[in-house]
Amino acid sequence: MKKTIVIFGATGQQGGSVIQSILHDPHLSTTYHIRAITRTPSHPSAQALQCNGIEIIPADANNPASLLRALANSYMVFAMTLPEFSAPNAKQTEIAQGKAIADAAVACGTEYIIFSTLPHVSRISHGKYTRVEYFDAKAEVEEYIRGLPIKSVFYLPGWFLQNFKGNMRVKRMGEEGGGLVLGSVVGPGTRLPVIDPSRDTGRFLGGALREPEKWVGRVVKAAVEIWSYEEVARVMGEVLGEGKEEEEVEYRVVEREGFTEGLSPVFADRLIEMLRFIEEFGYFGLGEEEEAEVVRMEVEGVEEREKLTGLREFLGREGVE
Repeated sequence: MKKTIVIFGATGQQGGSVIQSILHDPHLSTTYHIRAITRTPSHPSAQALQCNGIEIIPADANNPASLLRALANSYMVFAMTLPEFSAPNAKQTEIAQGKAIADAAVACGTEYIIFSTLPHVSRISHGKYTRVEYFDAKAEVEEYIRGLPIKSVFYLPGWFLQNFKGNMRVKRMGEEGGGLVLGSVVGPGTRLPVIDPSRDTGRFLGGALREPEKWVGRVVKAAVEIWSYEEVARVMGEVLGEGKEEEEVEYRVVEREGFTEGLSPVFADRLIEMLRFIEEFGYFGLGEEEEAEVVRMEVEGVEEREKLTGLREFLGREGVE
């Protein structure tokens, strides 16, 4: 009989990747019955999962009572919380969500929990950066889970490559036809351990899904490569130049006001502090050399590492502008 794995964020990048990895793996697909959690089961993305034979259960981490049915008779849960970047009380909300999922898992007798976590910025920086609450919240949920009577594994994803398609994308400066600029508020040597969570979350967690007992207590620091901002800009220019006239992308340190244009003041403060933290302490808070070694070792541990998505592949698929 298949074991039930409950997936939160099933229609998003991380949960969706875990689902696809299970579905397309001959061993995992016969090991697990997938139960996808969503607040809107009528949504097309949820309906698409159901067409693949996946059980869809409506539940909401803001409603703890709904979680008991969602986790009933489950063997494992992949849990994550979604930040509210502009909400003043975002940290408290996210911690409450994470604790509610973990408490429900314990109450239902779930054997394993895989929780998507992040570094505790306030502590690593010794109180210098205290506004990156969507990092700190996940780190505090991780600490809470470690104190519960449930076997736990923690997934810590690196810098999302999708950030380069969002508000941190390349922009054309000046008049029409002006040069392309990748801008940020930190220095050009700031290093980013990158990952495409929509493709590679499940690959980094493959070992934990196959042999969870060997992964208990581990933090999987998941990134495929490490690039400085200046190197990212250079690669963007090379990708743009493939098959056509080469166009350079310049990395430029920009003023806060221009960088955070259109963002709420609360989110702007959090974003700036996150970048300053990465510049000073490293994304994982380990320092440059140790972070490089950690990424190398994690990649070597991926069974199908040749399928991992690097920066060039991502930009070639998604485009630069």
